[in-house]
Amino acid sequence: MNGKSKFRKPTGPAFAPGEHWKSVSGNINCWIVKVEKYPKATSDHISDYGVTYRYSDGTEHTKDAWTFQVRYEHTSDTADLKEYKTRVGRTEA
Repeated sequence: MNGKSKFRKPTGPAFAPGEHWKSVSGNINCWIVKVEKYPKATSDHISDYGVTYRYSDGTEHTKDAWTFQVRYEHTSDTADLKEYKTRVGRTEA
């Protein structure tokens, strides 16, 4: 389970199309395709949103945002601090 970080809002930047996520085990990569609120959802709970994501082999899958985050972590949560700062263009400690 995703134990290293808090659950992210499905309407936040980590769920923007193209964002990179990794399985909690670290051996599966996937990228966000889209996030949509379920048509009959009446609240704004994390599981009221469906996340469509793509694996490296091109296959696409959809899970609700809560279930997705139990299995996957955003790469900013898994990268070490130096690597992350390098990717986002910040070099200060």
